[in-house]
Amino acid sequence: MTQPRFRLVRFGEGYDAQEVDDWIDRIQSALRTGDGSITAEQVLQKRFTRTRFAEGYAMDDVDDYLDTVAVPALRAGSGTHAPTDPDPAPEGPAPGRPADPDVLHPPQRRPSLLQRLFGGGR
Repeated sequence: MTQPRFRLVRFGEGYDAQEVDDWIDRIQSALRTGDGSITAEQVLQKRFTRTRFAEGYAMDDVDDYLDTVAVPALRAGSGTHAPTDPDPAPEGPAPGRPADPDVLHPPQRRPSLLQRLFGGGR
């Protein structure tokens, strides 16, 4: 797995850079050793501390890297691949569970830049 490079944000919302770096290091170590200490599901559930008006990593960059590189690598390493369902389930919350507006995966649920700056839609 390659060492990722994420854009830094200073005035918008981002993820705490040290926290992301530590998590990426743990993922890479788990992949190198194959010890199963981190699973793809844990990566999908991971939530980072958000920064605002302080230097952090661009949230989209981190989310994209985890979704497209780390999760598939962990699944391939554990032999657990996403099931191939000819009839995929519809998008949205599971029946009986309310939608969580703070879920970062998928990225489409994040508020727009204007909503983040001015607090609209919350």
